[in-house]
Amino acid sequence: MHPALNIAIKAARRAGQIINRASNDLDLLKVSTKQPNDFVTEVDQAAEAAIITTLQEAYPQYGILAEESGASGQEQAEFQWIIDPLDGTREFSEVPRTDWAVHVALWEDGGLVAGAVARPAAGLTYATDGPVERPVGRPQRIRLAVSRTRPPARRRSSAPRFTDDTTV
Repeated sequence: MHPALNIAIKAARRAGQIINRASNDLDLLKVSTKQPNDFVTEVDQAAEAAIITTLQEAYPQYGILAEESGASGQEQAEFQWIIDPLDGTREFSEVPRTDWAVHVALWEDGGLVAGAVARPAAGLTYATDGPVERPVGRPQRIRLAVSRTRPPARRRSSAPRFTDDTTV
């Protein structure tokens, strides 16, 4: 198990707690549109801030690529945290849906080394328990979907950092 995995789990769960609390007051939630079909709420931003704080307390030298705030300015760091504080903002705002999640992953030059996905509404957290292996019988290249809703220039600016097949 990668030593940073526990921090990824802690960060994902901490964000999940913030999001779950906010789900009690959805009628007060302020939703903004970033792009057509791409929404952000103050909950996304608060969850992302909590994740970043947790990660930086443990690993201040690591870079961060976050959905809401972008890159940390440490794009050349050997280790990069990749975070999506609320994957499924639209689903989160549609009660009683629970098919949204918090994603925290760690990319080391050349590959994914640790990851945690929290599904707070379901009380679940999934995590890697060792080196991330490529599925048997699958192509040997990792496919990473950056975004379907971000403008192409922003998506492509993230893609070169990763060495495998990146869908932009």
